[in-house]
Amino acid sequence: MGLMAQAQPLYERSLQIKEDKLGKEHPDVATILHNLATLYLAQGAYEKSKPLYERSLQIWEAKFGKDHPDVATNLNNLAWLDQILGRYKEADKLDAEYGAVMMKTDKTRKAVSTLFATIRGIYYDPTIKAEEKQQLIDDHFFEIIEVTSYFNDDFADAKKSGEQ
Repeated sequence: MGLMAQAQPLYERSLQIKEDKLGKEHPDVATILHNLATLYLAQGAYEKSKPLYERSLQIWEAKFGKDHPDVATNLNNLAWLDQILGRYKEADKLDAEYGAVMMKTDKTRKAVSTLFATIRGIYYDPTIKAEEKQQLIDDHFFEIIEVTSYFNDDFADAKKSGEQ
């Protein structure tokens, strides 16, 4: 029995205990749901993964608001799942939401890499016609400008602190 197969019943048991002790809407329950969904994703059990990601997203949004890093992580994983399933437009929408949350919560290169991964996914998606690709990429133009401006600000701040 592989490690993933061993982990599955442990996550499921942990989920049951947390739901019983803390309630079905507790953030700890959302964390276990998210982890179990990620395990299912790794196992290729996509039909089991998506509802767990969606439920954990709903809990985190209700408890922490839409601009929380855990919400961003969940949006990113849902986008990845949709991309695997060939739902490129849905993945693109979720990636855009993820990028927006990341820009509000964290000025890291992760936001940039995710944005460029989205654009790369659009560019290489064989199911999207060329004119649609251009429009989808154009839709991200201002996100690119906004994200790169963060790095210009960070660079300027770092340069100033180095000159003092």
